[in-house]
Amino acid sequence: MKAPKIILIFSLVFFQLLLKSQPCVIPVNALNFQQLKRNISSIPVNGNRLMRAKETVQSNCLTTVQLTEIMQLFGSDLDRFELASIGVNALTDHENAYLLMDQFRQFSFAFYLYDMLHAPVLQPAQPNLSNVPVPAPLPVMTFPMLSYPEASVYNGKRNCTAYLAENDFMVYAQDVFSKPNEGIRMDAALALVSKTCLSVAQLMKLASLLSIENNRLELLKQGYRNVFDEQNFDFAQQVFSHQPNKIALAEFLKANRTIIIETPVPPPCVVSPQQFQMLRENLARESSSNTRLTVAKNQIPVMKCFTSQQMKEILSLFSSSIDRLDLAKFAYGFILDRDMYYLTVSSVFSSSLDKENLSNYIKKQP
Repeated sequence: MKAPKIILIFSLVFFQLLLKSQPCVIPVNALNFQQLKRNISSIPVNGNRLMRAKETVQSNCLTTVQLTEIMQLFGSDLDRFELASIGVNALTDHENAYLLMDQFRQFSFAFYLYDMLHAPVLQPAQPNLSNVPVPAPLPVMTFPMLSYPEASVYNGKRNCTAYLAENDFMVYAQDVFSKPNEGIRMDAALALVSKTCLSVAQLMKLASLLSIENNRLELLKQGYRNVFDEQNFDFAQQVFSHQPNKIALAEFLKANRTIIIETPVPPPCVVSPQQFQMLRENLARESSSNTRLTVAKNQIPVMKCFTSQQMKEILSLFSSSIDRLDLAKFAYGFILDRDMYYLTVSSVFSSSLDKENLSNYIKKQP
């Protein structure tokens, strides 16, 4: 059943190709070809994607390699054969057309294409087309050559969590582009940015699909709240050719960007040598051991941050082992180098029981 269908397609397509009078000489450049290819691959429905591919092949001069890449976007041999049949006479390197035969899984399609390539060229009578209107070529979505920021390496402030995948974005952008007029395109674009996280580059491309710069400005403002790489937003000024719109966007950013006030770093918590010496002298002047212990317990929480060596010197001012142990436990919470505390201050105790008591106390502390 497939063979008659293939022959019919071949006959119709080949007859159309015979009507072409101007051979292709210069292929579409690489940049434009990649854009055309992305436009085709972004269409999810196979039938619609094939229709767009046929339109692209019919309206552009291609190299054999370029036609092969478009054929590879389709898994069906029949789809690939239709594209090859349409595009073979539009090749700029017709001598390489035999390479197209490698794109089929079934030999029958390769044989049909071989026969088509070697069929004698007929010279049909030229119809009078003077009164036949020439259809306008279908517009192709393209984006201006701007300096687009790269969101994949961005690590600054974010207004949303994850931006739209590029393939998905192309589908949405194509939908906006296909709208019949500026107003409907604007509505579709606003609906997209209001609920979708986009990168600045994607928002710039979406804005470029609008013709009126005031609409572009409004779209950028509405899209700001859902943009991924917020600190790249200054790049968006490139979509404007009029200076007032660039200034308006800059003023918008100045008014809406969060001003980050850095919290000053607090000074380090230390007891300076001068402060320590003053405390030591005050304690030494106290004649009563009980009074000296009271003054120490009052001043230590105020000054807070002692080293183990400083506390060892304070403990040495007490002759009573009971007061020393009491103060050593009390001061532990105000020591900076707690891992060195026991090793440093234990030498002020002559009793092994006092040392063990202090060690057990420290082990219980958080």
